[in-house]
Amino acid sequence: MNYQECTYYTNVEAADIIVAFINEYNFGVIIEDSSDLTREFEDRFGEIYQLNAADYPETGVRIKFYVPENEDGREQLAQLQQQITTLPLDRTPDRWEFSEVADTDWDQYWKDDYQPIQLSQRVVVSPTWIEYPITNDEIVVNIDPKMAFGTGSHETTQLCAQLLDDYVTQQDQVIDIGTGTGILAIIAKKLGAQAVMATDLDQVAVDTAQENMHINNVEVAVLKADKLAAIAFEPTMIVANIVYDVISLLIPQVYEKLPVGGSFITSGLNEEQGEAIAEQLLNQGFEIVEHRLLNGWAGIIAEKN
Repeated sequence: MNYQECTYYTNVEAADIIVAFINEYNFGVIIEDSSDLTREFEDRFGEIYQLNAADYPETGVRIKFYVPENEDGREQLAQLQQQITTLPLDRTPDRWEFSEVADTDWDQYWKDDYQPIQLSQRVVVSPTWIEYPITNDEIVVNIDPKMAFGTGSHETTQLCAQLLDDYVTQQDQVIDIGTGTGILAIIAKKLGAQAVMATDLDQVAVDTAQENMHINNVEVAVLKADKLAAIAFEPTMIVANIVYDVISLLIPQVYEKLPVGGSFITSGLNEEQGEAIAEQLLNQGFEIVEHRLLNGWAGIIAEKN
């Protein structure tokens, strides 16, 4: 069976929503964001690791995915294109390209688009088929991409990874809320946290995270849950890289769950939302330890007083 390589060009602001729609079809997504080539890690780490400018669009975001060349694949692609067309947002340049990929070349086409990405001083995320040469005290999180590999909106992942890198200790017991692929939970455990638990509302995310825990040989329990109070685990640190509305609702639960001196790391916030969440954290009884900004996104670590 052959595959159709579908390439969609859009802008940074629209990319996350469009990728979310594509992921509903389990096509597998590769995101090539032109801003990755000049992205800085808070002026400390330089450009993202091992990126080739020839692999990226000159501007905006290029989203690639592969659809089977059969009736089901064609129907799903048509449905997806219709959904994208009706989205009430600016999708400029809103352009499609298509090419056929032979079945014998499928694996190589897929794998060639993935390279290691350095998220923080010590943390590198790498696809499973690449032997990343570890140096000094680096840790590597190995992911077998079955969906977005985190180059569309990974400023928030970078911010959380950097804050974990700087603040997690061997005494910490960490809960990662809305774990998704489990990357932050794996990072916390590999950075030396005493115990880590990951939670998500979505069973697919739970299953994916469990697979990634196995790939990385880490002992992290993954639980389908939506209420912190119902989790039989006493954290000293909670991480949540999700969205503003959910973070805002979570803050009272996080405060109740943490002991005095416990830490809350959060992102998924633009700069304006970061300011609002920082104010809410202060009003709840937290102290802001650090409020970082990266390319229009915010990451916060707060301590319970």
